[in-house]
Amino acid sequence: MPDLKVFRFVFVCLLIGGGIGTAMAFDAAARLRAAEAPAEEKANEATPSSTHVETGQFVVPLLEEGRTEAFLLAEITLELADKETAARHRADTSILRDIMLRHFFEAAEEGRVLPNKADPATLKNSLKRALNRELGTAAITQVLFDRLLLQENVRR
Repeated sequence: MPDLKVFRFVFVCLLIGGGIGTAMAFDAAARLRAAEAPAEEKANEATPSSTHVETGQFVVPLLEEGRTEAFLLAEITLELADKETAARHRADTSILRDIMLRHFFEAAEEGRVLPNKADPATLKNSLKRALNRELGTAAITQVLFDRLLLQENVRR
């Protein structure tokens, strides 16, 4: 009879071990599929499928007499003339962001974006001209404000 108890014990251990091994194999397969999915998404992003370039969000303090009177928050997407140029700028938006930040700070210093004086159409056109002038081409065909907010910081 002791052989039967040992046999049952070994059989139960094999069942438990097999279950654990199967669970680990399924977990490893799921992790492998999850790791492959982002690589496919990155490959799809790398193909130039759009002429749009998202440049992100900008926050510019609007100063008056050394005090922050308001904040300008802008989230911008640029439409470019062709897909190749868009793909190049999409890979590195630092030049575009630098030009736009300088333009926003100049506009803030000149008072063109103060509350009750800000005109989105004028800001959009001047930003497009500044980008094309700095880039030396007419690559930017449209400036699209995804979000444009002027937040006053003072109580009246």
